[in-house]
Amino acid sequence: MNISQLLIEFGYTEIQILKILNTYPLNHLSEDKLYSNIVRNYNYLLEKGYSEKEVHKMSIIFPDIFTYSIEKLDALRNYLLEKGYSERQINKMSLVFPNIYGYSEKTLDRKRNYLLENGYTEEEINKMTITLPNIYRYGEDNLERKRNYFLGKGYSEKEINRMTVLCSSIYGYGEDNLERKREYLLEKGYTEKDINVITVRFPQIYCYSEATLDEKRNAMLEKGYSEQEINKMTVLFPPIYGFSEENLEGKMWYFKLQEMDELILTQPSRLMQSLELTYARSCFLVSCGYTLEQSTFKYLFLNAKQFEQKFGVSKEAVRDLYPYDEYEENLILGGYTQKPKQKKKVK
Repeated sequence: MNISQLLIEFGYTEIQILKILNTYPLNHLSEDKLYSNIVRNYNYLLEKGYSEKEVHKMSIIFPDIFTYSIEKLDALRNYLLEKGYSERQINKMSLVFPNIYGYSEKTLDRKRNYLLENGYTEEEINKMTITLPNIYRYGEDNLERKRNYFLGKGYSEKEINRMTVLCSSIYGYGEDNLERKREYLLEKGYTEKDINVITVRFPQIYCYSEATLDEKRNAMLEKGYSEQEINKMTVLFPPIYGFSEENLEGKMWYFKLQEMDELILTQPSRLMQSLELTYARSCFLVSCGYTLEQSTFKYLFLNAKQFEQKFGVSKEAVRDLYPYDEYEENLILGGYTQKPKQKKKVK
């Protein structure tokens, strides 16, 4: 069996085989040596928990993996284990960035030391590189340029670190891309200061397309909020941009139904609570004789422990008593109560 037949036996297609075998380092191994390496390294990777499909993916992206000794592969994995990654995390990282197997411990140490010198902890470096293992590929000058861009926009070193730990993909974007996102937000009426406040708390905005952000804003516009109100809400609580349109529409519809519009404008973080729990607690309070009004809305958003201490019922029990999928519209003077089920349900 020749090498091509071996790779076919392992499940590779002819196109994939050509891609692998046309790689420069593989061409400089004798056929016997390469055959032996492929069998050995393929089985090694399977033993380390990768699936056959994952081994295929890695070796197509980085065929050089078949040229390394087991000692080199083990050395890389042991280095990462010593730095606090789990076996599973190492596999996850190398699936996204299989070239990591070609890096020396010295090179990886240099990247980690750069990040440590810029105020990250070992744990934060691990968190970032699990999400974006390509950070190990970026040169220090590349990372420094990105940090200088943000410093020029008025962020502190601490804020830059917070953003990149929460959304390490930012390090993968060019300054032009970041600038375009800021220009979009300026056009929507935010100030430079607003943009910094929003992105420090929810840096994922830098990774969203303008079309995605438009969809979120349109969902709020359709519920009757103005552009200015949307800006006010999202400055107070930027994670609103992380909600799906369906999630936003459902919560905003229900808040309007209960005349809680002002609460959304002044305390938009209330949108974090699930609609199912807000509904169930609303029903429960009404059943206890409360009228849903400004003074009682606060009870809807107590944490689970506080709610149970005050009313003697757990979050789970309330949701079981009043399942949202059985909800039927029942309004009484700005509040509502449970009425006998009707045929038509509110959608």
